[in-house]
Formats: sequence, C-alpha cells, structure tokens
Amino acid sequence: MAGIDALVRIGVLPVLSLFRPLEDTQLGSHPLPATADVAPVFAHLFSTVRNARINMNWVRDLSFAITPLEARFFAGDEARGAVGVGSQFYRTRLGTMTARNLSRLRRRRRVRKVSDSFDSSHL
Repeated sequence: MAGIDALVRIGVLPVLSLFRPLEDTQLGSHPLPATADVAPVFAHLFSTVRNARINMNWVRDLSFAITPLEARFFAGDEARGAVGVGSQFYRTRLGTMTARNLSRLRRRRRVRKVSDSFDSSHL
C-alpha cells in the first residue's frame, strides 16, 4: 500500500498484478493469496487514485493486471457504482468519437508482421 501511495503522490496511475506461480519455477508450489488478503490492497488502490483525481479511464482492459477502475469492486458498495465523470464523457458523441479515433491510432501503430518492422527500419 505504501508503494501505491508513493506512485500516486508523483502522479503515476498504478496497476496491480495478481501473483500467479508457474509450475516449473521455484515458487511453483507457493499458494495463491486469499481474496481476503488482497481485497484491502485493491480497495486502497481505488480509493487512493480516486482521491488523487487521477484519470482511471486511460488504462483499461489490461489482461495482466487489475486497474484502479476494476479495483473499485473491492472498495465497498458505494464505490461499485462510482465510475466518475470520465466514463460519462465516453458516453457522449464527442467521447465516442475520441475513443474510436484513439483505438484506430493504436491499431495503426501496431506492427503487423515482424518483416514489416524490419522493412520500415531499413536494416
């Protein structure tokens, strides 16, 4: 929780990744943490980021981590419905166009094939 506080103080949006031990590693037999143990950390993540007024909508749909917006489900009943002003923006016409254009830009910046990357770098 101190790490979350430190990152938020400097304006960084922290995300948390749940520990998943791999079978063929030294920690392969280590048990997964209990939900009761990690729930307060996720609740702290959401509350700290919300109180700092850091936009939570720019980082979403990560498959490898829990974002503060997703962590709100651990912060109690009042936080589950609290999505914030930013998400209401994306429901407007301007917000929809912004999200669509950002998605297009991200897709265009993605490397299609490894050979395309080498061709464009002239190596």
